[in-house]
Amino acid sequence: MAGFLAAVGARPPLVLVVQPDATIQGMPVSSRLAAQAFSHACTALKTAQVPFSETADTKVAKTGLPPGAVAIFPYNPLLSPGEDAKIAAFLSAGGRAIFVHSLPGPAARLWNVSPPQRSQAQWPGQYHKLLFADTGLLGCPAEVTVRAEWVHTIDPPQAIRRLGTFVSSSGRAQAGTGIYMSASLAYVTCLLVASDPAESGALLRALIGHYAPLLWNQLVPPSSAELGPLEGASSLAALLQQLSARQAEGPHVKRALRAGQEAEASLKRARSLLSDGFADAAVALAGGARRAAEQAFWMAWPSRADELRGVWACPVAEPSWEAAAEALAAARFNAVFPYVASAAAAYYPSSVLPPAADYPGRDALTEIIEACHSQGLTVHARLLGLSCLFATDETCDKLASSGRLMVSSNGKTLRWLCPVSADNRRQVIAAAEEIVAKYPVDGLQLDYFRYPGLQGCYCTRCREAFEASFGRRLQRWPQTVLDGAPAEAYDELRRRQLDGLLGEIRTAVRRARPGLPLSAAVFANWEHHRHEIGQDWVRWLQQGLLTFACPMNYTPSPERFSELVTRQRGWVGPGARLCFGIGPYADRMGDFPTIAVARQITLARASGQGWVLFNLRPELLERDLPRLSAGMTWAPARLPPWAGGKG
Repeated sequence: MAGFLAAVGARPPLVLVVQPDATIQGMPVSSRLAAQAFSHACTALKTAQVPFSETADTKVAKTGLPPGAVAIFPYNPLLSPGEDAKIAAFLSAGGRAIFVHSLPGPAARLWNVSPPQRSQAQWPGQYHKLLFADTGLLGCPAEVTVRAEWVHTIDPPQAIRRLGTFVSSSGRAQAGTGIYMSASLAYVTCLLVASDPAESGALLRALIGHYAPLLWNQLVPPSSAELGPLEGASSLAALLQQLSARQAEGPHVKRALRAGQEAEASLKRARSLLSDGFADAAVALAGGARRAAEQAFWMAWPSRADELRGVWACPVAEPSWEAAAEALAAARFNAVFPYVASAAAAYYPSSVLPPAADYPGRDALTEIIEACHSQGLTVHARLLGLSCLFATDETCDKLASSGRLMVSSNGKTLRWLCPVSADNRRQVIAAAEEIVAKYPVDGLQLDYFRYPGLQGCYCTRCREAFEASFGRRLQRWPQTVLDGAPAEAYDELRRRQLDGLLGEIRTAVRRARPGLPLSAAVFANWEHHRHEIGQDWVRWLQQGLLTFACPMNYTPSPERFSELVTRQRGWVGPGARLCFGIGPYADRMGDFPTIAVARQITLARASGQGWVLFNLRPELLERDLPRLSAGMTWAPARLPPWAGGKG
C-alpha cells in the first residue's frame, strides 16, 4: 500500500456529479426520486471530504464530459437526446464513470449486457444492507445501509468484478450483487438515498479512489509541501518557513509556528494511517491538519490591547441576538452599532416616531441591549438621520402632504425629511433624545445624516431659506443653484443646515446623558461628498460636534483602503478620533475574502482608534470571526472611555 501511494502523482482528480435534468422534446422528465439521489450524492461526497463539480444531463448532451474525469450518475433514469453518444465517447477516451441504479446504453453495450432487470422486494427489509468483504478498495466501508425496495440484476461477462452482498434486516443473505466493476466503470445496482451520507460517501470515495488514485493524495497529502494552498501561503511547508523567519515579531508568531508544526505532525500520522489502510481515520486526521494549518496562518496576525472593535447591524440578528452577541464576545469584539430607527420609523415603542413598516411588534432595542450587555458588549444605537427608510407608505404620505419631505430638482417628492423644516428638526432631535434617555445605550450614532445627493432638496422652504441668506429673489429655481453662480453658496447652505441640526442633537444628547459618545457613519470622500450630500464631517470633528466619526471605506482593495485612510487622517489631523468602516458584506463588493478584512484592520490600526465591520450577518459569524479571533482579535481590547468604555 505504501509503495502504491508513493507512486501516485500530486495532480488532483476531477470528479463530476451529473444532475438528472434530462429533457425530451424540451420537456423535463426527471423524477423527484432522481433529484433526491443527486442531492444525496452531493451531501455524501461533502461528508467524505471529496471535492467535486456539478454538471447535468442537458450539459453533457451538449458539451460532453472532460477526458480523465470520474463522472458520477447518482440516478439518471433517462438521458437527453445526444447524451448517449457523449457518454460513449467519454468512456472510449479513457473516462471513468459510476452509475447508480440506472445503467445507460453506452455502459450496457460496453459490457454487452441487456438492460437491467428489476428485482422487487417481496417483504419489507429484504434488501436492508450491502456488506463488503475483501474488496481491495482502499477505504471501502464494511457495510452500507440501503433499505432498498428493489435492486437491479444484470448478467455481465465473468471478467466483470462483483462486490457486495445484500442482506435482510435480520441478517439473512439475499440474491443479487451490489456493485459490478470493470476497468472503466462501476454500476451500483440499488439506490443510495436511504443510506447514511457517511456510509455512501465512503463507498463513493473508495470507488473514485480506485479509478483516480490521485484522490488519496488530495485528501491526505504526502507532505506539508503538498498540503495547500492555504489562504496567504502556497502550502503548509511555505507557511512554516514564513513563520520561522518571523519569530522575532512576537509571541503571537511563535504560537502560530507551534500550531503549524502540530499540523505537520498530524499530517504525518494521517499518512501513516492511510498506508496501513485506515482511510477514514486518515482522511479525518488530514482534514484536521488542514484546519490547524489554516488556524496557524490566522494566529500570526497580531492583536491590539486598546481599540474599538465594532460591527454595524440591523434590528434583527440571525439566528438570534443572544447567539450573535455570544459569538461577537467570543471573538473579543466590544461594540455593536444596530440601527433602531430612521427619521420616520422606529423598531422600539416610541412616543416620537411611528412604528416601522416591518416592525415586529416587540422592543428590538431592549432585546439588543440585554443580549449585548450580558456579553460585555457596548451598544451604540444608530439613528438613520434624515432618511425615511422603513417608514410605512401611510407615514410618508402624511409627511408629503404636510410639505415635510425633500423635493428633487424636477419636483419629485423624496422619502427624506427636509432639515429646513422646524417640525422635522424637532422630530429628529426628539428621537435622538428619546433613545438615549429611555434606554441604557452606550452611545448614539447618526447614519444617513446627509442629503440623498445633488437631487435634493429644492422645496419651497429651501428656496425661501436660500433667498433670505443670498439677499435677493431668484427667478430661475432651482436651475440657478444647480448650474449658476449661486451654486457654491447653496452647497454651503445645505451644509450649514446639517451642521446646525447636529449641534442641536448634540445639545439634547448631552442634556439627557452627559458624556455619552455621539458618532456618525460618514461617506469616505469628504472633499467630494461635502458638496454632493452636504456632509461636512471634517468640520463636525473640528468643531467638537462628534465624539468620533466612522468613514465607510467600503472597498475590497487594501490599496484603495490605505489611500482613503491616509487622506482622511490628513483632512482631520492627528487629534481627531476616527474608527474606519470596513465593508466585507456591503453592496456590490464582490469577492471580499477574510484576508482583505485583516489587511484593512491592520491599516486602520496604523491611522485610527478602531474599526467597524459592515455588517452583522451569518457569514460574518461563521467565516470571518473564527479567523480574526485566532490572532487579529485574540486578546481582549480595552474600549476607550470616549467610545463608551468603562476605563
